[in-house]
Amino acid sequence: ARKLVREASDRRGHGIALAVRLLTRPEESLKRGLRADIWADEGLIDAVIPCNFWASIDFDIPIAEWKRWTKGRICVYAGADSGVVDEKGRRLATYAEYLAWAKGCRKNGADGLYLFNLFVQPRETTWKSVLTEGLFGSEN
Repeated sequence: ARKLVREASDRRGHGIALAVRLLTRPEESLKRGLRADIWADEGLIDAVIPCNFWASIDFDIPIAEWKRWTKGRICVYAGADSGVVDEKGRRLATYAEYLAWAKGCRKNGADGLYLFNLFVQPRETTWKSVLTEGLFGSEN
């Protein structure tokens, strides 16, 4: 993958970063043989995106632990999928939930934020509000 990214960078005349999306906890990634620490040491990746898979946004991604595990060699971008699990089951996250998640991640030292499965559908007011109410605007 790194070789392909370098070739694409050369063709386009600018750098292209290579990021990997992993489980939210380093130890869970490690159990599955996903060694972001080694990949960072070897210069194979530029960033890691700890992110939940489907079930519920993780409001407590251990950003500092990821930075320690990768020795601060790469960026750590906090990731969120589209939903939250509560007493009624899984549902789409609201603007307020995304905002709380984003503020918490930035406060905990995330280098950036990554939203997965955030599809904009005109009929879905949750998505529309996330974009129009300024999730990444001046209120951050």
